[in-house]
Amino acid sequence: MADVLGVVCADGCLVEHGNGYHCLNITSKDLSWLQRIKDALHAEQRICRKQRAYQLQIRNQHVYRSLLEIGLTPRKSKTLRLPSVPVEVFPDFVTRIL
Repeated sequence: MADVLGVVCADGCLVEHGNGYHCLNITSKDLSWLQRIKDALHAEQRICRKQRAYQLQIRNQHVYRSLLEIGLTPRKSKTLRLPSVPVEVFPDFVTRIL
């Protein structure tokens, strides 16, 4: 999960819509990596092709709230702080964001 969190921090975003629809959106050129994230989070949504990359939108309130609880925010590029990551998995987290 530290790997997944690293990818979310690097290539993902939390999306809030006025109609109550919230999701985690991850875009990557690496289809196999998105598939691994989808499997790790037990997501049922499909991976879509978006121009030269792929996109996974996970519409799951539990996943969304969990990411908020550890410090991620919508529009994270302006607010991203180091999330609460256990020391023993911190190297895996950092490897993914670099």
